[in-house]
Amino acid sequence: MRISTLLKIYIISIITLNSVPALSSSDSAINYSDSIISTKITKAPKKGKAFTFEAAYTGDFLYNMAGGNKQGFAYLGNVDLIVSFDTENANLWKGGTLFAYGLNNHGTSISELVGDIQGVDNIETGAKTKLYQLWYNQKFGNWDFTIGQHDLNSEFANTESAGHFINSSFGIQPDISANVPVSIFPLATMGFISRWKANDNFTLMLGVYAGEPQNKDQSYFLNLDITKSEGAVSIFETQYRFNRKNRPFGTIKAGMWNHSVSSSSHAASTNYGFYLISDFKLFYEDNNSEQGLSIFSQLGYVPKDVNLVHAYASLGIIYQGLIPNRDNDVIGFAANNLVFNKDLDYEDKIVSFKNEGILELFYKVDLGSHLMLQPDLQYVINPTLSNGGNNAFLASLRFVASF
Repeated sequence: MRISTLLKIYIISIITLNSVPALSSSDSAINYSDSIISTKITKAPKKGKAFTFEAAYTGDFLYNMAGGNKQGFAYLGNVDLIVSFDTENANLWKGGTLFAYGLNNHGTSISELVGDIQGVDNIETGAKTKLYQLWYNQKFGNWDFTIGQHDLNSEFANTESAGHFINSSFGIQPDISANVPVSIFPLATMGFISRWKANDNFTLMLGVYAGEPQNKDQSYFLNLDITKSEGAVSIFETQYRFNRKNRPFGTIKAGMWNHSVSSSSHAASTNYGFYLISDFKLFYEDNNSEQGLSIFSQLGYVPKDVNLVHAYASLGIIYQGLIPNRDNDVIGFAANNLVFNKDLDYEDKIVSFKNEGILELFYKVDLGSHLMLQPDLQYVINPTLSNGGNNAFLASLRFVASF
């Protein structure tokens, strides 16, 4: 099938979906603006309820139309099951939340067809059924702490606007995930997180996690095996939120991380990096809705002497409610660039990769409080692991059903 034909199908699908009237999503179990599907962001129990149960199924139909390793179809599925318990709502004590998150993944690999290193689909992983997260959070005024098996990216180094995209790098930056083992989807480790909210604008966060989640891949329950040889990942983040005319205007996040034990192939005994994230609402359509234009950026830098990925940058925009009477639909476009260390002696081999880049365009269609569809296009520049490094062009259709 020709690319031009597939593009026509993609455009027609958006027009057809837009003919469906939008339904209210105020009671949705899954809030697609900060979807747990994309960044695994966690949520507290609903007000007044001791227990909250949530479930969602995500399915991705993908086709690599050109370039990469080879053309072909793939399907990926993801099941999220969440139970949370609020101690105050249960008439026990104030400020306590117990959170459990089960996960199932299945399907065939799209990255094998594309040959990218960043991960063109953020739910792709091996077939797994496991307890993904189990943690307890306690609030004390402006302070709160979390302890347990926890996804680092649910609290650190994330941005709400970028969470709409399907490519993995817009969720967790590859200057972190491609350089050191870290507690992220689908393998979380034991961690401790402390947060101080000075006021409505300024927040400080510190997290410490076990340093080698890959060694625990076979665990179906808790990853309690913590050894000194695995080291630890420490991460610190400061956040500042801006308001304009009594409405949220934007957020800037600056952070640094450290892994106390570097890879055995590296000479250094420790590893570290820095990141800077911004997410701003350029304008609202009116004073009573979230419709409008947002822009986000991600920047990351790590030492060149010990890392495969030296730097990362992204820039993207999203618009909610662009089409009249489709107030909850979201359209977005983003681009990124992954800069490799071209002089690294990695496992006795000199790495000489071209920089890998991504262009992604999507339209997210709200079909009511329990269903969402998202047609998506991605263009991968210099897919790192492909034969010959030919640029890849792929189309996908994601659906999310929540219960």
